[in-house]
Amino acid sequence: MAHLTYFVLCENYLFNDGKTTLVNIYDTVNASEFPAVVKNFVIAMAIKDVNESDLVDGKIKAYIELVGEKKPEEVIKMDLEQEITNFPANVTSSVDLGGKIQFIEETHFTGKLYLNKQHMGTLTFEVKKA
Repeated sequence: MAHLTYFVLCENYLFNDGKTTLVNIYDTVNASEFPAVVKNFVIAMAIKDVNESDLVDGKIKAYIELVGEKKPEEVIKMDLEQEITNFPANVTSSVDLGGKIQFIEETHFTGKLYLNKQHMGTLTFEVKKA
C-alpha cells in the first residue's frame, strides 16, 4: 500500500540523479501588497511503496485540491499522472504554481492530496501582508 513521505509548499523543487532537493519549505506566503502573485511557489510530494494495485490504467493518478478559507467554493484542482513499471515504486512530483495564482487578500489555504480518490495528506498555509 502506498504511503505519503512528504507533501509540502516550497520555493523550488529539484530532482536530479535520483536525489530530491526542496528549497525553502514554508507555511506562510508574505505579500507586500494585494493583489499578490508569488513567483516561487511549488507544491511538492513523494509517495513510497506504490504497487500495481495503486495504479489506474497502468498509471499512478493523483490530484491536489487547494481551497481558500474565505472562498471555499473556489477550488483549484491539479491532476498528476505518471506511468510506473517497476514495483514497489517511490514517486516524487511537483506542481509549479509560480505566477499562476493571484492572492486577493489575507487568508488561509488547505491543500489535500488524493491518490485514486483516497486522501493521502493535507498541507495548510496562510497568505498575509508582510
